[in-house]
Amino acid sequence: MLQRSAQLTLLIVLLTFTTKSSNSQTYCVPSHGNASYFLSSFSTSGAHVNINNPSGLPPGGVYYTDFSSSQYVKADPGDAVSWSMTTSQYYTYKRIWVDWNRDGDFVDVGETMYGSNVVGATIAGSFNIPSTARGQYRMRVQIRYYGSVPSPCGYYLYGETEDYSLLATTGNDLKVVDLEKGIYCSGSQSVKALVKNEGNNNITSFKVNASLGSTNFSTYNYSGTLQPDSFLLVTLGNHSFSTSSIDTLSLFSYDLNSGIDSNTLNDTLTGVYRAGLTGTYTIGGTSPDYTGFSKAGIEMAQKFHIEEKDTITGIAFYLNFPQLGDSIKVKLYEDSSGPGSVLAESNSYRIVSNAGRSYYLEFSCLEVLDSGSYFIALEQMSARPITLGMSKGNFRSNVAFAKDTSGLWSSMESQGLPYLFSLRMILDQYDLAQINLPSSLCSNGDSLVVSAIPAGGIFSGIGLRNDSIFDPGLSGVGSFEIRYTLLNSRGCVDTSGHTIRVDTVPTVSFTNPADLCETAAPISLSSGLPAGGVYSGPGISGSNLFDPSSVGAGSYALQYRYGDINGCKDSTAAQIVVVGAPSVSFGSVPDVCADASSFPLFQGSPSGGVYSGTGISSDSIFDPSSSGVGVFTIDYTFTDSLLCSGSASQDVVVNALPLVDLGDDLELCGTQLDTVDAGNPGSTYLWSNGKTDQSFSVNQSDTLWVQVTDVNLCVGTDTIVVNNTGVCVGVNELNQLGARIKLFPNPTEGAFHISILGLEGLVQVEVRDARGKLIRSKEIHTTGNLSVHPINLMNESGGIYTVSLLHYSGTVSYRISVK
Repeated sequence: MLQRSAQLTLLIVLLTFTTKSSNSQTYCVPSHGNASYFLSSFSTSGAHVNINNPSGLPPGGVYYTDFSSSQYVKADPGDAVSWSMTTSQYYTYKRIWVDWNRDGDFVDVGETMYGSNVVGATIAGSFNIPSTARGQYRMRVQIRYYGSVPSPCGYYLYGETEDYSLLATTGNDLKVVDLEKGIYCSGSQSVKALVKNEGNNNITSFKVNASLGSTNFSTYNYSGTLQPDSFLLVTLGNHSFSTSSIDTLSLFSYDLNSGIDSNTLNDTLTGVYRAGLTGTYTIGGTSPDYTGFSKAGIEMAQKFHIEEKDTITGIAFYLNFPQLGDSIKVKLYEDSSGPGSVLAESNSYRIVSNAGRSYYLEFSCLEVLDSGSYFIALEQMSARPITLGMSKGNFRSNVAFAKDTSGLWSSMESQGLPYLFSLRMILDQYDLAQINLPSSLCSNGDSLVVSAIPAGGIFSGIGLRNDSIFDPGLSGVGSFEIRYTLLNSRGCVDTSGHTIRVDTVPTVSFTNPADLCETAAPISLSSGLPAGGVYSGPGISGSNLFDPSSVGAGSYALQYRYGDINGCKDSTAAQIVVVGAPSVSFGSVPDVCADASSFPLFQGSPSGGVYSGTGISSDSIFDPSSSGVGVFTIDYTFTDSLLCSGSASQDVVVNALPLVDLGDDLELCGTQLDTVDAGNPGSTYLWSNGKTDQSFSVNQSDTLWVQVTDVNLCVGTDTIVVNNTGVCVGVNELNQLGARIKLFPNPTEGAFHISILGLEGLVQVEVRDARGKLIRSKEIHTTGNLSVHPINLMNESGGIYTVSLLHYSGTVSYRISVK
């Protein structure tokens, strides 16, 4: 509902609402129209002086408040100012501006201190004060409904604006705040000034010089302690004011703490005074600010400008002592470089009191005005003079006009009167019909039911069906005005309009991604156009990653949704096929022996894959001589035409050959026996003499070999030579001791061993040459178990020697051949 109670005061500003800052700059005053969006609180922290303003709901529907004279943050140049604001609604945009160059606006580079379109009921941040900043600056804080981008000025339906002061100061800073307000009467009057310590240090001394024009008339010397942010009213001296002259008073502070003021921008203040003048002084003026314009049978008009479409209900003004019985009316004119055609006028009003007072005359019906310039006017319908208040302080040329009895309009400055009339237009002091439609819609959006408050009117415009449904499919793309016509309670026809923009829906495409194996790594989807949209569907994680392993084999529908800068969205689908990994098997491989030849593996299925592992070469050849003995796991990997792969494993066993050792060759004589043993119990045996036993006795000369086949069918072999030299020489050659005795090697290079098994006790060993001479003698002790004893004949000459073993049970002798 457009409930707007702001009054545009034309004697204060020409084009927009204005306010005056403490640095004498004029600032635009934005206006807002709805009570549901406002600043609940704004505060700063970490500064010397901070703002803490829980302002809450603005009183009386006034959604601009100037706190710059009462609320300020004070910090050093270069410091960071931390801030926090809370709003009544979550969906609001926030802005903070500071007019660093003091030019009366907030649009220069570097003056937006916070400008993010982040929504939220409470938000905080910080900004840095420029290191060159000195003195007082205007700071503007604003919220707006998030559908409208904030700007420092203008009108908008939802939001609030608050102004504060920011004081950047270091060290010593004394500000001349104000001259004493009030009307100076004729004669000698005391002149007073208000000063403030805006620095960070205590001020113990300063001087203020007062001058009238270019003539000094007083100097004030201060001694004491003026703490930071404290005020002091000082008396500067007396001056004699006159009703016949205009006095310009100037103040200048200096010699602060016997040193230099860190901010000289606020050290001087000038005011214009006149004794008996009605109203307050104006800083910087050169003549009285207020007067009255009196003339008979005249019409007085003033120009104004509105930024957005609005409604005028009437005109307010002040008359000085009008004549009883006079008739007046107000009018609204087009702007044609002066008042043009009449757009509206009130009924005539008859003056019933000659007291000076304010008047407000309404138009019969409200006028809805587009943005632009217009003139409002007061007409004196009687032949007697009427006096309308005027102001000079904010004069603008070609703004105030007067029409004489001949019907000609002329500007006031052309009549030698550079003033503005004190006429005010009154805007929208009733519930203007509001059309409930968004500002934009996408062409694929749903139809909307159009409504308005108050109800009962008629809608018209492109895109409407059934008189109250807006269909973007019917309107097409473009901007369309929906009009609402209502006969109100006054009998006037109210017409409201709302422009809705229908935006094109983006054309979205999504090419089918290539088929994937279920074992493949996740892929980044990128075939959706335009780029920058969002993918969704089975297997999608994050914003655009598709993981085939999370869904398995199959065909899946994926969605791609894209939204443009207007918020219009569309989506489309694509198919992605996830191919299952091939089924791979690996049959058993027969065990092999360590001496087997290399052989190809063929047990993997499907064929055509690759074998890998210990002992593998050329992708499929297994070589036992390379792998060695043991159990080896071989992998078989098959990759199909889509590069999907599967694998299987199988163990290959390489068995060791049986270890066969028949011992050293045998030397026998006469009937002497010995045993050959192939070992490896449990195996099968094949001897060169046809025997199949593990062991047997030998006496005859022969060369014997054996093949031993173990349980793994691995074969080991060995060969032994048996040499029987004939009749043994010496006594007891038949080994009457009943023990197993063996000399080896025989023949020998000189060193040999005697092995004894089954003989227990002391044994005397004697070695004699062919002539019977004792060459060696050695005692050995036996236990019955097998024992081996070395004999060394390395220093003896070659030939046949007799080795005798003397035991208590008997004596045996053997021959040994030394080469």
